[in-house]
Amino acid sequence: MGTLTLIGEGGHAADIARILQRCCKPYRQIPHHTDLQPSDRYILGINDPQIRVQLPLINNTAAAWLQDPDALVIGGGSQPLGVVIAARTLLMDTTIGFHTHINYGTTMTRTTIG
Repeated sequence: MGTLTLIGEGGHAADIARILQRCCKPYRQIPHHTDLQPSDRYILGINDPQIRVQLPLINNTAAAWLQDPDALVIGGGSQPLGVVIAARTLLMDTTIGFHTHINYGTTMTRTTIG
């Protein structure tokens, strides 16, 4: 996979940038989704899910899955687009929705979110 594009400049984008660095994934950061190029694979660095869902690119198949190396995902099936899973997270038989962001230290079992 090539360079990912991180959209956003706030604290949430900074947290995602740390995950990208921990995963050794090259990325570039842009302030706004209108700066996205058609060929870009991206992660949304916007914390508010109500804003994320309103963006016109929300159904774009170029969204990436990002999982911190210290996160553990067991079972659950597919890897929806745009998902971010932070460090120290345990997900077991959990269904995750499109563009869901799961914060540090989360534990979920047999759950549906997003």
